[in-house]
Order: sequence, then structure tokens, then C-alpha cells
Amino acid sequence: MKPKSFVLLFILLCVLASITFFVLHREKPSSEVSRMGEMLFAHIPLDDITTVRISHQETDGLKTVNLKKSGSEWVVEDLFGFPADFKSISDLVGKLKESKIGRHFEVSSDSLSRLALHDPGQPDISHDETAIRIQLLDKDQKSLADVLVGKPRESSTGAGAHYLKPTGENTVYLVDQTFRSVGKQPREWIQADLLDIPSTDIETVTCIDPEQQSAIYTVKRPERGASPEFHPPVENKSIKSRTVELLFDALSSLGVQDIAGPIEKISEEITGFGTLPYFDFQLFDGTLYRVYPGKKANGEQSGYYLKIEVSHVKPENGHKESTVESSEETVLETADQIDEVEGPNNDLEEISHVAVNPEEPAMEAYNLNRKLSPWVYVISDWEHQSMVTDPEGFFEKTDISD
Repeated sequence: MKPKSFVLLFILLCVLASITFFVLHREKPSSEVSRMGEMLFAHIPLDDITTVRISHQETDGLKTVNLKKSGSEWVVEDLFGFPADFKSISDLVGKLKESKIGRHFEVSSDSLSRLALHDPGQPDISHDETAIRIQLLDKDQKSLADVLVGKPRESSTGAGAHYLKPTGENTVYLVDQTFRSVGKQPREWIQADLLDIPSTDIETVTCIDPEQQSAIYTVKRPERGASPEFHPPVENKSIKSRTVELLFDALSSLGVQDIAGPIEKISEEITGFGTLPYFDFQLFDGTLYRVYPGKKANGEQSGYYLKIEVSHVKPENGHKESTVESSEETVLETADQIDEVEGPNNDLEEISHVAVNPEEPAMEAYNLNRKLSPWVYVISDWEHQSMVTDPEGFFEKTDISD
């Protein structure tokens, strides 16, 4: 072979080798081994976080959820400042802080699209190629962490792993955490669990006609541990025990799907609270939960409107009959007295002469009412269906034959 041909062939082989090396190793930085197992966000100062902002792109534009620390609690700013589920926020921040690097590689245009790591705020990018952006901010809105969450790693083993890219960096990281369940809607971050009242604590359930202010029906337990019975008893009819059980279970694990808004912002014409039957759930300890099932809710979420008021019936001789009349007249005496003395300079110690024990049922009812009554909730169809307003719904249909 001529020397000139040999040189040309050698050069060609070098070029091919370089191209092969680049293709095979373009996503492998030389420092990969040194960062394996390293925590990506170990530096996050957890105590300084006051805002968690989650952004994503939908077909109609950029959507953002703002979770903010207000005093000692977290709220969903985009849902009228309704209390947020702190555990969900803590879990998300904890996952970020504990994310360990499995591998990492330099970003490319192809990897941004393939792994859905484009910034959601970028125009002219298909929403299915954009990331979820998570920002952690301090009280001055200074960034403590800012990361783009892309696609999870596809794995036949089902092991959790996700592709992340800190904003401002040109590196993609595969971490050992999964972020599949990050809520992208404000309603996914609310404190959804309202009540968890065991059915055995409920003495009486009365369904009330709001126009006549009279009982449509009453079901009560003769004593603790006894099965609920219609009061007065219904003759010659077979009761559907399961329907009665569902009614008494209505306040057990009662949760909400969404928040329609503050009670004063939504008219009763929309909710139906002023015209539809409501329920008094009377507990053995004197606590009274007044529950107003409303009309079918408007908006994206299916379900029904609901509002709740809590008061307390002071037991007489250790027991108090629950009637429509007594329910209407029972205003929480403790609450009235507190309202008289409560002011901007008064705290719980200063009103302790009104309620010696803050854990007494009367005080608990007062505090719970202040928490629950300001809101219009949206509950699921099945939770609404358990509150039967037609007494005939509790009885088996009988065939009438000639």
C-alpha cells in the first residue's frame, strides 16, 4: 500500500472512531461515577421554605399552584386560602431533598423533548414535552430550589426513578425518587379530610324541612350500642338496614373533592342550602353537626355542594333529647360568651373563665365550627347519596297483589 493511501485510511479510521465514541458516550460525563449516590438537593434549608410553587403547561396555557405558609399553617393560595394538606407538602419537599443521583448526562435538544424536560413556560412547545416545574421559595420569594420534573424512567421492575433537571443547569439527572403523583390542580392539595365521626357516637339523625322547620323523619339509638330505630316507630314496613347504616356513617371519613369558595361569596340560589332538606347529627356528648347537602356543583368536578355548622347542646341530667325545636334554640353558650370577650388583645388564657377545659365538647364544637362553617365544599356523588331525604328510601318496596 502506498504511504499516501495508508495515511488517508488511518485518518478515516480516526474520524470514524471519534464519531462512534461520541454517539456511545454523549450522555455519559466523565464525572458520573463520582456523583453516584449523591443527594441532588441536600442543601435545601427546610425551615426557610414559605412557598411551594408548581407549574405545568396545559393545552390552554400555563397553570400554577401556589402553596403558602400562613402563620403556623399552610394554605392553597389559589383556592381562597383554604388549608392545605401539610403531609402532602412535606412528602414532596422530602422527596426532593432525599433524591439521590443514579446517573446524569449533558442535556441535548433531543433529550429535553424525549424526557419532557422543556420549561413549561416556554412558548411553542407541545405540552406533552414540557416538565412540571417545582419551586421552593423563602419569605422574600428567593429561590431555595428550582427543578424541572420530566418523565419517570420506564422500567419493567416498577422501581421508582425520575428524570430531573435543575433550572439553569445543562445536566439531566436520573434520581431514585418518583414524582408521578405530584398534584397539578389546586384541589389536589387541600386538606380533604373534614370529619371522622364514628357512627356509634351518633345518637340521633333528623332530616329537616327548611320551609316548615319540621322533621321529615328521625332515626335514633335508644341507647349507646343499640341499633338505630325510626322515631316514632314505623309499622308494617321492612327497613333497609344498610341504608340506615350509610346514613349514620355519613360523617365517618367525610372528605371533600373541591372547595367552591367562602360561604358569603356563593348565593343560596346556586347552592340550594336555603330550600333543600338538611340534617342534624346529634352525638351522645351533646355535639350537634348540622349538615346541608346542596345542589349539583358547577365546574370541572362532579359532585354536590355541602356546608357544615357545629354547635353544642348542653346535656341536661347527663342526657339531652334531640329535636328540631331544641336544635334551633341551641346556640353554643360557650361561643356566645367567648364572642363577648374575645378581641384582638384577648387570648385563650384570658377567656379561660368561660371554658375551663379547651378540650370540653362545647369548646371543641366552637373551634370546629370556626374552622368548617366559613366554606362551601364539594363532595362526591356517593357521599351525597348516603344522606337520604325521602323517608320512603329506607323501606323495602312491597308487592301489592290482588
